[in-house]
Amino acid sequence: ELDKLLSDAKIGTDLIQSLGDGMRKLSESTNSLGSVVDAGSANNEFVTNIKAAATNVSKLSDSYIKASDSLTAISNADGQNYGEQLQRVSKNLSTLNSVYELQIQGTKEYVESSAKAYNNITELLQYLDASVEDTKRYKDEIHVLGKNLSALNTVYGNMLTAMNFNR
Repeated sequence: ELDKLLSDAKIGTDLIQSLGDGMRKLSESTNSLGSVVDAGSANNEFVTNIKAAATNVSKLSDSYIKASDSLTAISNADGQNYGEQLQRVSKNLSTLNSVYELQIQGTKEYVESSAKAYNNITELLQYLDASVEDTKRYKDEIHVLGKNLSALNTVYGNMLTAMNFNR
């Protein structure tokens, strides 16, 4: 009787299996994002959120398996109400799947922008290091110039003294 309700609701084993496969792929994708996130040392909180999302996806997959087992166990019960509930569960799981896909996409974009910002900061620090060296050279050259001017003033002073002495 449940098989009849499932076929009337156009919910076949292919749809249930496809939904389970989608949840597993989502879990694998979320787990693989963890290795990308580890590249940014400044994103520890972000890594924690990704791991929590992976755990939630895993729990969702376990819940889906339990729901599937429960549906098999109640296959002898009266069907129309269960068929409607199954449709609602299917819609809810589909919605959750979409939400997790959006979250993963947003997470991926955040990781990419964080990596870009990190690279830009690294480049800025390199430029700052180079400018510090240039500033040190400038300071040294100004010091040498000051010494040379002082020596030149001494020479001119001596010349003026010698010229005034003969008068």
